[in-house]
Amino acid sequence: DHNGNSLPLSYAVTVIDSMPPVIGIEGSVPETGRVGSAIELPDAVAYDNHSENVQVFTFVLAPDGRLFEAEGSFVPETAGTYTVYYYACDEASNYVRETFTVWGSMEGSSG
Repeated sequence: DHNGNSLPLSYAVTVIDSMPPVIGIEGSVPETGRVGSAIELPDAVAYDNHSENVQVFTFVLAPDGRLFEAEGSFVPETAGTYTVYYYACDEASNYVRETFTVWGSMEGSSG
């Protein structure tokens, strides 16, 4: 005030993170592959507005309903549609999923 008196004030600020991370795929996911041969999957990174070092996990859903984690590649065991999921979740439990379809073909395979 005009007499030189002051009163320290403090405020509590709560940051609410409601934005999911963004996944960047470093290349393209193949659309087809051969049964018995490795299908290489591109690396992915996640960017987030609040969390650092958000991990990206890659899962594959096989035609028989099995879901498994794929680290860099997977080998189709049977012909059919394989769904590839790239998944990332930040510290505030916001998540994002990118989905791709890969056709596993018997054509040209030795199985």
